[in-house]
Order: sequence, then C-alpha cells, then structure tokens
Amino acid sequence: MDLAAAHLLPGGKALEVRFRGGQSYRLEAAALGLEGRLLLATLGPDPRAVAVARAGGGMVDVPVTAILALTEPAYRAALTRKADTVGARVRALRQASGRTAMAVAEAAGMARSNFARLEAGTHEPRLSTLRRVAEALGVPLDALIG
Repeated sequence: MDLAAAHLLPGGKALEVRFRGGQSYRLEAAALGLEGRLLLATLGPDPRAVAVARAGGGMVDVPVTAILALTEPAYRAALTRKADTVGARVRALRQASGRTAMAVAEAAGMARSNFARLEAGTHEPRLSTLRRVAEALGVPLDALIG
C-alpha cells in the first residue's frame, strides 16, 4: 500500500496519513516510538514510508507496516496469525512497527535481555508485563495473547 499524503497535526504530537486507496488515519507520534518535538512529516522518496524530522536534527522513516499495525486490526491479525507463541507475536508486531527490540524494551520498562527472552519464547511473562509491552507497541493486549 502506497501513501498519498502525510503531515503533522497542530501541536506536532500526532500525524495524519492518507493512502492512495483513500484510507486516512491519525496516529499519536508516541505510539510510533517518536519521542520529543517533531518538526515535519511528509512522504519520503519511498511511497511506503513517512519521513519525520525531529527537533535537534535527524530524520526517521516510519514504514507503512508500522502505521497499519497500529490502525488496522485485520492487518495485526494477519501479522500474528502464523505466530504460535506470545513471543512470536511480539516479535512480528515489533518488526512491523520498524522499531528495535531495545526501543520497545525500554518503552515497556524491561531489561533488554528479558525482552529478548520474551521474543524467543524462553521467558513466561506476567500479565502486567504483557500489558506494558502491548502499550509500548501501541496495540491491544489481545493482539499479544491471541
């Protein structure tokens, strides 16, 4: 799916994106892992990503997969359908978001090593941990526990 337009909403804490097919979504920047003050959101050279400029310099590309994983329950379900463990679903959603394991672990308040064990399926997390991971990924808890 290619994007047709993207821009920051007033206040710079949310984005609005529109796909060529007409679908339009508003997303909180924090849900995409974009922290700090944002200056600009626009289409990048790849129509499958939004280019976001941060205050203090630096551009970040937000892939369309991250937008769809946050906004479309059917897309989330398709991503996690083949994943037979909580860890595999977490990994699929994290990869679709375009974020690193370290960034999601930090946002969830977890040690990187514990997050790696969660994704690998060698750590049985508490429900409170899964809630924090779901929040960090910007998805409902049921997306993780199937």
